[in-house]
Amino acid sequence: MIYSLSTSELIFYGLAAVLFVVSASFFARYVRKKMISQKEERLIGFITDHLLLKWIRELLIILCIGVVIAYLLFFFGSFSLFSGFIEHIVSFFHQIVTFIVGVLNRPLFNLGEQGISLRFLFFLIIAFTLLVIITGAFRRYLKKFVLKGLDLEIGVKESLSSIAGYIFLIVASLIVFDLFGIDLSMLAIIFGALSIGIGFGLQHIVNNFISGLILLVERPINVGDRIDLGDVQGEVLKVNARATLVRTNDNIVIYIPNAEFISNRVVNWSQNQKLIRFRVQVGVAYGTDIDLALKVMEEAGESVAEVLKDPKPVARFISFGESSLDLELRVWTIKMLHTRGRIISDLNIAIYKKFIEHDIAIPFPQRDIYIKSWPGNLNH
Repeated sequence: MIYSLSTSELIFYGLAAVLFVVSASFFARYVRKKMISQKEERLIGFITDHLLLKWIRELLIILCIGVVIAYLLFFFGSFSLFSGFIEHIVSFFHQIVTFIVGVLNRPLFNLGEQGISLRFLFFLIIAFTLLVIITGAFRRYLKKFVLKGLDLEIGVKESLSSIAGYIFLIVASLIVFDLFGIDLSMLAIIFGALSIGIGFGLQHIVNNFISGLILLVERPINVGDRIDLGDVQGEVLKVNARATLVRTNDNIVIYIPNAEFISNRVVNWSQNQKLIRFRVQVGVAYGTDIDLALKVMEEAGESVAEVLKDPKPVARFISFGESSLDLELRVWTIKMLHTRGRIISDLNIAIYKKFIEHDIAIPFPQRDIYIKSWPGNLNH
């Protein structure tokens, strides 16, 4: 059946349709500019904010097309134009919608007294997806506005925002269960199934998640720290629920499971403070004026801009080597924590130039060879 509209109703609904299409077009254009201007950020799993905005834009386009088609059907139906053809189209779509609604409303199983249908699961998934997105927005709001004004380290802010996000997600999940009419006592069944899954292969995921909570509470590593874990050296970017992101000096981001930070030995170069001491060893030839060599090395350390004047560079005579007198320069810095190779290179260059300036030799390895016997006839 096609509903006929009066002329005034057609004009009113036509203006409403035009207003909706124009508004949706402007909003879709705004979403597109937002995607271009802002950096892409992960929300949950493979879902990023750019992907979510893209889905919203595509949904708006589909809604605009649907509004236009619906208005045309009402328009032609009101003036009895193509009434037979339109009647068949409307009847066909009505049958499809009726069939889909019947399938979605058909109960699949019962959870306690609650019947679970496809529609129920569909809306439950949408609710939890929106809940996770809102949780991510809540965490970003805490970091950018609430915690930003507090005199706290970056790692502390990350930990507080993550813990608050988990608490918010748990409380909101319980509220969603209650709104959907799910008996919370039936969650024991779900947790029992999860425990079986953990026993069969999810123990690594749970282990990494619990390790992530330990990292957030104990904070052995924080965002911005320089760490060494096995053969991985780099800066901690983020501590997630399952893995920690570490960026190396080659600008490569490595995802390290959180359990490795708990079970393995981790070297944190910036746990206490950003003040770090570097050591550069060098050998000079036997017979060199040691006092002059030590003084020259300290001058070389002071000539490097990133080296602190207080504590000042100090040179030490370490040991008598096989071919050289082994010396060591010790300097302090707070600027070169994440570029260790560069400051070592600058110090080596400065020491080498100073040694050339004062004629201080860096020896090659030397060996004394004793010949016990020499052949009498070299022709043989």
